[in-house]
Amino acid sequence: MLLLAAGRRAEALERLEHCLVLDPSSADMFANQGIVLAEMSGAQESLYCFDRSLRLRADHVEVHFNRGNSLARLQRDAEALAAFDAVLCLQPCHLSAMQAKATILQL
Repeated sequence: MLLLAAGRRAEALERLEHCLVLDPSSADMFANQGIVLAEMSGAQESLYCFDRSLRLRADHVEVHFNRGNSLARLQRDAEALAAFDAVLCLQPCHLSAMQAKATILQL
């Protein structure tokens, strides 16, 4: 993720893809790939990675949150709310998830 922080998104994506070839069961690598894709090419491309990560590790709070953000960007509000609800089930005091839900619901 240092490459992403340095703005080297394409290189970060390439390295993550290489890591996933070596270890296709890494929930964290799929999660990180989703983050990079969300920043590079948009929300739609990131969803596959977030979904794959959650199939490998369903209790990953930040992946549910990032998935919700991608869904919200795509204006898939019902699905985004469900993702933020999953965050709050796992971590009831997750302020960012509460704020994201409120934004969608315009509370």
